[in-house]
Amino acid sequence: MSMYYNKKPVTGGVHKKAKTSDLRNKLPRKTETLLNSMPSFAPSNGVKQANSAVLPAPPETRPLFETQKDAAAQPESEPLSPFEIEAKHPHSDMLMAALEEQRRTTETLTAMLEEQRSKTDRLFDMLAEQQHNVATPALTPIRRKLTTIPCIEIDDLCKQYGSFQAVNHLSLNVLQGEIFGLLGPNGSGKTTTINMISGLTTPTSGHVRVLGYDVRTNGQKIRQLLGCVPQETALFEELSAWDNMDYHADLFNVPRQEKRARITHMLELMKLLDRKDKRVKTFSGGMKRRLALARALLHDPRLVYLDEPTLGVDVQSRRALWDYILSLRKQGKSVLLTTNYLEEAQELCDRIAILDHGKLVVVDTPQRLKQRYGGRVIELELSEPLPTLRALEHLEGIKDIKQEGTHLSISMEGEQDCLPQIINLITQQREVRDIVLREPSLDEVFLQITGNMLRD
Repeated sequence: MSMYYNKKPVTGGVHKKAKTSDLRNKLPRKTETLLNSMPSFAPSNGVKQANSAVLPAPPETRPLFETQKDAAAQPESEPLSPFEIEAKHPHSDMLMAALEEQRRTTETLTAMLEEQRSKTDRLFDMLAEQQHNVATPALTPIRRKLTTIPCIEIDDLCKQYGSFQAVNHLSLNVLQGEIFGLLGPNGSGKTTTINMISGLTTPTSGHVRVLGYDVRTNGQKIRQLLGCVPQETALFEELSAWDNMDYHADLFNVPRQEKRARITHMLELMKLLDRKDKRVKTFSGGMKRRLALARALLHDPRLVYLDEPTLGVDVQSRRALWDYILSLRKQGKSVLLTTNYLEEAQELCDRIAILDHGKLVVVDTPQRLKQRYGGRVIELELSEPLPTLRALEHLEGIKDIKQEGTHLSISMEGEQDCLPQIINLITQQREVRDIVLREPSLDEVFLQITGNMLRD
């Protein structure tokens, strides 16, 4: 596009040159006019003359294009040091103070991190020492802090059949997210208590609330929130595993759009998906127990009742069921467990309640029960039997002494530590060939609480 400048047609490039030439001619004249209009100054700056003020000398005025040209020609300057900043920057004092504050903060944080690292190293050393000194069982459940909101509330519960008192003023709470063991000999009231919790039996007196619902008035709602694995699996033997799950899903109103995905997930979780079309009567005992647990969890209950969950299964199936029961706690579900395998209760349960003759005898964690009722057991193999046990029996903290030939078993009360005195007394009379110190088993605690008498 052509344009006119000084009445001569020129191109864009020529036009720019014309403008630059024009600026070169005009800027000095404007500067000269400006200087002529200012008051006159003395040759030396700051000296007062007649009829004039003391003013600093005006800065040298140069055309704009020359200033830009000189700036472009100067090389890039290096970063300023803190001393140059302090000398040239108008706010140098503030900048230097900020830099100093940042330096002190960095040093403080570095010291804190070093201290935290030292603490972490000490903790790891302590843990390593404990793991070296304490034997860890093969399967140890993760104990975690439980919520204080009860899942099951039992208050002064009674059930009477004629003159027989099956449950006698029972009161206890099961917390949400807790695996709770209900133990007791035959006829202790466990089954009757479970039936009242699930709404199958009406209490004679007292109250039971499950997740806030009263069993007397909200039995149907409670059963919707409850998943049950009875001692007898109660599966349809002539149906396939998939048909058993499908039937249960319809009973508990599992949405049709979710049913297929849920059944597939549960069967896959229990390692039964490849057998989904096989009849249940062809399954082993362990497979039937896994299918019963999958069925109980299909409708996503908040409370799961397990009656002898590993009855009649092999070691591998038992371990798989234990692992999955422990995973229910991580999902926030509560588990009510009854079992005659006290090893199972010790491995799985956060707390245990022991019933006898319809009454609550004790409720506590497995570890505290062993400390409270069992104490440690010392087993010794001697060169010859001790002639008398009288000196050992008079020691403080000794609960029971049994001698069978050269084998001597001594039970101590609670946390009493009288092992040095025991060894001292025995070595004065006989040579000790072997010694074992162990924790009491839950079976020993259970027998001490409920006795050795057989129950029907």
